[in-house]
Amino acid sequence: IGLAEGVDVPYILALNPVMVLEGDINALTLSIVIITSIIGLYGVACALNGNLFTKINPVFRILFAIAGISMMVPETISDLVGIAAIIVLTVIQYLLGKKNRTPKLPAEQLQA
Repeated sequence: IGLAEGVDVPYILALNPVMVLEGDINALTLSIVIITSIIGLYGVACALNGNLFTKINPVFRILFAIAGISMMVPETISDLVGIAAIIVLTVIQYLLGKKNRTPKLPAEQLQA
């Protein structure tokens, strides 16, 4: 996540004044902004890293990046679309990783 943080955080701070404690702030707004920013960074980090449970398909990497970047825009609809896309992509990657794992055989079957 280091590279993603170095690239994204300045944009998040510039686009969303709540992150620098300016404007109309309350605990709920600040919590939502922090959570969506972390999820957005997760999406961009997945895109840059290329591995999540298994190697990420190039199309999925692009989708992870778009979803993560869309969460930098301080609008509710872009946050909801980004969160939904990241959740769906993460579940797909988990299922692909689970499918690609080799099953472990019990010790009795290995000796036969």
